Amino acid sequence: MKFCGDHSVSTIVRKLTYIFTFLLISCSFGQSSVLSGGNWYKVGVTETGVFKLNRDDLENLGMNVGSVNPRKIAVFGNGVKGILPQLNSDPRPVDLLENAIVVTGEEDGSFDIGDNLLFYGVGPDKEEWSETGFEYENNIYSDTAYYFITVRSSDGKRIQSKANQTGAAISVNTYEDHIVFEEDVNNILNAAGLGGSGRGWYGELLSSGDELLHNYTVDGLASDIEIVIRGVSQAPVSSTYTISANEVTVGAFDVGSIPSGEGTT
Repeated sequence: MKFCGDHSVSTIVRKLTYIFTFLLISCSFGQSSVLSGGNWYKVGVTETGVFKLNRDDLENLGMNVGSVNPRKIAVFGNGVKGILPQLNSDPRPVDLLENAIVVTGEEDGSFDIGDNLLFYGVGPDKEEWSETGFEYENNIYSDTAYYFITVRSSDGKRIQSKANQTGAAISVNTYEDHIVFEEDVNNILNAAGLGGSGRGWYGELLSSGDELLHNYTVDGLASDIEIVIRGVSQAPVSSTYTISANEVTVGAFDVGSIPSGEGTT
């Protein structure tokens, strides 16, 4: 065997070892996937919530519902909130996990008209409530999260009933909610004529004097509204942005100019 260049034999052997190790690990993970056997039906969700599929929905997915015992229906999906971790060292599910679901009318062993499959699906974006308030992260890679339906030889996982707690009933009159508007249409490098790159994407472009209007109707407000705005300015002079609601100014913020000189955008 002849080697060309400045690389030593030991360096090349180490590189080959790393490649083979990576391939072996990848193969071992792939062989354990639940998707490797059976028929699977893919369902996409664009937001978090409870989703209902009836007989027609399953047939449109390609399932031969007439020959299916509904007790054997199972739904798989990891319910990852937002983007997968950037670091390979961060924990994540290796394979799809089975979700507990509800199938109404499955007791007779037939998925009839009027029967439904209900499952809880997590959308593609990260939406969480914490002690500091609401946290949101837009998924820049996909606007849809997917769940997978199959018919197993054993019974699928089901949501179990739980007895009501005893004692005085708790009355809930208010709740917290949120409205999010975010579009990934502009990239700083793209705006600079450099082709666009990276994970920093933003919405509409605003020049001096431009106005951006969004209309929302919210009924039954029980408290003030908190407005959170994030953006980036790319101008040689400082900029001021004014926020108004119902034609009344509710806030403003200043953004400094970009530095001058080579290597700045």
